[in-house]
Amino acid sequence: MKAAGKGKGKGAKKAPKTFDKAAWLAEKAAKIEDAKAMLEAGLGALQTSDEWKAMLTSVAKNARRRLSVSRYSFRNQILVAMQCPTATSVAGFQAWKGVGRNVKKGEKGIAILSPRTFKREHTLASGEVKEVGGVYFQTVYVFDVSQTEGEALPEPPKFRMDVDDDATFHSYQEKIADVALAIEKQDGQSAAPVSSMVFKTSAELRAEGAMSCPGALGWYSQSTRGIVIVADHNRTTQFHTACHEVAHALLHPVGSAHSSPEREVEAESVAFIVCHALGLDTGCASFPYVATWAQRASGGSSATKMVQESGARIVKAAHIILDVLLGDADAVAIVDGDEMQSAAE
Repeated sequence: MKAAGKGKGKGAKKAPKTFDKAAWLAEKAAKIEDAKAMLEAGLGALQTSDEWKAMLTSVAKNARRRLSVSRYSFRNQILVAMQCPTATSVAGFQAWKGVGRNVKKGEKGIAILSPRTFKREHTLASGEVKEVGGVYFQTVYVFDVSQTEGEALPEPPKFRMDVDDDATFHSYQEKIADVALAIEKQDGQSAAPVSSMVFKTSAELRAEGAMSCPGALGWYSQSTRGIVIVADHNRTTQFHTACHEVAHALLHPVGSAHSSPEREVEAESVAFIVCHALGLDTGCASFPYVATWAQRASGGSSATKMVQESGARIVKAAHIILDVLLGDADAVAIVDGDEMQSAAE
């Protein structure tokens, strides 16, 4: 017979683990800093026209895919590309379960930064209590479809704009004009930025005395608030030019602080994404100004911050145009991972 002792018996309970809050907070902060460093590296890599074009091509390719990478902010698209360059459809652990798929055991999540807001009361020197708020970031994790298994995802819809079909082309002309005319006025403007959009040949424009930019494919006049597309060129060029000019109206109101080269690369980037998402080959697009971002800063902002801000504006404008062209049923909301779960079990 075994004598009673103080040793561990078969039914003895394990002592509860002590939660180390300081260590948890330190680990959490380290993960956020790692993600920010990765983002900085990814943005810093976008220093040539080819690298910028490759990024835009990825955005366009995945623009209408369910659970698309392109649903995320530009910042998080860069983070996903840095960790999983082949990613197409990404979502959090619970979001994948919601569509009948499960994250495979042992898969490592793709870290992204998700914004969170906070509010708290602050007592002023006068004794007045005032509510203040702000934004902070948390690291959350998403997984590419290749890291999951289960029910097949439906094939993404294939959109191809048939510019040779009169009805289709004229329909898209009307839709892109709708985008322009629906742009709301911003601070400092007495009216909405666009009052009209027309497609006319150079002969028609000369006859009207309205050929204000000879040799141009199109232009936006801040004085008349009208967009003009020169209809002498093929339909793909006309549509691409229309997207370019509408992007200017969306992104560059009167008094915009952005330089002319910055405005041009933003407008051309938006047109590139929209046209490629619609299957239109717009030729050899070039973005030479991108190369100077790495050496330039404005208003105290770092070069990478400039790239991030510009990229976010481009992605948002491209989605605004695509959502109108393809209809509300296909609209893609840009998210930052607010609904994401942090890891697979």
